Amino acid sequence: MKQSKELIIIIISLATIILLSTLFSGCLTTKSKQRSGIDYLRFSYDGTKMLSIANAQEGSDLQIWDVDSGEEIWRQFPTNPGVHGQSRDAFFSSDGSQVAVGDSIYDISSGNKITNFTGYHPVWSRTGDFFITVKTHSEKIEVWNASSFSIITTISADELILPYVGASIYDDKIVYIPCDKNTIAIVNLSSNSKNYSEHVNLNFEYEKSGHRIFWSKNGEMVGFNYAPDNFDSDFLFVWNTSNGELLYNISIDESEWPILSPDFEKYGARKSSGGVFEIFNISTNSKLIEIKVENIHSYDWSKNGGLIAIGNGEGIIKIFNASNGNLIKMLETPIHTYETPGFEILILFIAACFLIFLKRKKDR
Repeated sequence: MKQSKELIIIIISLATIILLSTLFSGCLTTKSKQRSGIDYLRFSYDGTKMLSIANAQEGSDLQIWDVDSGEEIWRQFPTNPGVHGQSRDAFFSSDGSQVAVGDSIYDISSGNKITNFTGYHPVWSRTGDFFITVKTHSEKIEVWNASSFSIITTISADELILPYVGASIYDDKIVYIPCDKNTIAIVNLSSNSKNYSEHVNLNFEYEKSGHRIFWSKNGEMVGFNYAPDNFDSDFLFVWNTSNGELLYNISIDESEWPILSPDFEKYGARKSSGGVFEIFNISTNSKLIEIKVENIHSYDWSKNGGLIAIGNGEGIIKIFNASNGNLIKMLETPIHTYETPGFEILILFIAACFLIFLKRKKDR
């Protein structure tokens, strides 16, 4: 009986403390202010605008910047994380007046949503006449009229397209990465024909995501960076789009996530040990420039080849001269306030122990 009364007293005391803790939780919560890491960067075709996405895995902060002035043009917060939990499906239209985010297209000047589309990974043609999307977990590529936002045609790939990468387009050529084929497929819209490039000695498996497809400025070459889970190296491949010839097969051992310059004469990559972005000559594989930025999360090369933007884990974007590595501009993303639980549980535990101690002391 004595033990039962003791238990009842403890339970009532704990319930009282929980109630008080709930009522005064605002006073006990810890508030912190910080910027989210930059997970994605992309220049517009003309290089005058830049798109950045922070905190891509959880409702993202998307911003569009004027590259010359460094001013923010447009912001959307938070955005839908998008297909496959990625907000990296975000691209400019060819003239830079629109942006596709997740499954929606927005007018940049007004911020209004123009339309929704099906599929993922929207990419505009260089001419701006149409854009393409890939159906989720599909073998189909949809070609859209960029003015009416209606589907012009659907291309059957006849094989599952590697997710997270989708397809890319240059004028009337579309390329995509088939799963399990160790190659790329090149579709010519004008002639309605499809060819495969020369194979490489890797298996582009479905569950191992590649990173990005690159077009050379003249459309004569296409590149693809790939980071298989079972290799210590990242790989960079470059093919001739006319005959499918493999021009470069570069194994990158001490760096990761390579990107190509628009002329395909250089490539850049983040050093695996962190804090350094390196630029290499693609023919000789010799290092040309070293740019130091701590906690690198993302980067992109401007379409004219003159600039490189690097985003870090602290929400800072730095724009560098791609020829000499000199810092040109620094952009700061918004600071957000986060609330984290304070000491409620600790206080509750200490109070319960104290009550038990007092009760037992009294019984003695």
